[in-house]
Amino acid sequence: PYRRQRQMCIRDSYEHCVKALTCSMRLGSDGLPLMGDGDWNDGMNRVGSGGKGQSVWLAWLLLSTIGRFLTPVERRGDRALKEKLVHFAAQLLKSVEENAWNGKWYIRAICDDGTKIGDGGAECAIDGITQAWAVLSGCAEHDRAVSAMECARKILTDRQAGIVKLLWPPIKEHNPYLGYIQEYPKGVRENGGQYTHGAIWIAGAEIEMGQKETGYEMLSMMNPVAHTASYGEMMRYGAEPYVIAADINPDGAAGWSWYTGAAGWYYRTVLCELLGIKRHGNFITVRPSIPEDWEKASVTLHCGKEEFFVEIFRSASGEKTVLFDGKRSDGEIPITGKEGKHNVKVICLLYTSDAAD
Repeated sequence: PYRRQRQMCIRDSYEHCVKALTCSMRLGSDGLPLMGDGDWNDGMNRVGSGGKGQSVWLAWLLLSTIGRFLTPVERRGDRALKEKLVHFAAQLLKSVEENAWNGKWYIRAICDDGTKIGDGGAECAIDGITQAWAVLSGCAEHDRAVSAMECARKILTDRQAGIVKLLWPPIKEHNPYLGYIQEYPKGVRENGGQYTHGAIWIAGAEIEMGQKETGYEMLSMMNPVAHTASYGEMMRYGAEPYVIAADINPDGAAGWSWYTGAAGWYYRTVLCELLGIKRHGNFITVRPSIPEDWEKASVTLHCGKEEFFVEIFRSASGEKTVLFDGKRSDGEIPITGKEGKHNVKVICLLYTSDAAD
């Protein structure tokens, strides 16, 4: 009975994913996903409320999701769905590159009336999460991804305030009206402040592009400890120094704290992008992207009943060596599900994931 119940849950989950993807595959006149009453940024709830507005960020997310979902589709032998998804993804990518590139970076969205947001205008000239997911999706043209991230880095990183802005400049007088984001004061929350959830994506994209020092600097800026080093900073910050805040404005004041969505992405970005530790089914790989001034790093992983103590060391020779419980490994650390403790040592040049291969 338990096995049958588990199989039914897996089947229902698969069908739910298929329906979710199918629902998101509704495109507008420019071949981009319809935005409706908001995508990730629900403050832009009037961009597509008329049924015609389109989201470029959602296009990148959808391309990323389809790419990941192809594996379970193939395992189930669903050839018809695979062909449908592959064809759709190819057409969607073509539409993004043709209709969402402004010469330097990718635009954010297209309003119901055809107005482009994030196209270098006086308000929301650039939006960071669109550039980030162009990289994180792994689908954007390389040269364009480099240009987009360079522009985002230059415009959105505010080192004096110690924040990474979601977009810039803030939105106030935009016509057409984009939604309740325009009701926020300039520099607050999504409207030109650091909305940490999205800012973490920018940091992760930097690491993915090989800009590990920049990515780590951004993550360090988002660390609440960086805003509470002195009494004056702590009073200005106004939130706990040990939990992630949802947002920080350019004056250094934090908004909601204990923000689990941002905390989860921060944890994932540090673990999977910076430390390069990723799980693939029943095994783990370690491909670090740690800053140059780090000589070593360590982390303890709990996978069911198993515990893995992972140590990462800088190599003097440049060669990569992975030791699993004292023996050389091919780099894939098995997860058996049996109770026990293991030691994993990774000795390599601490470059990007590609270089660590």
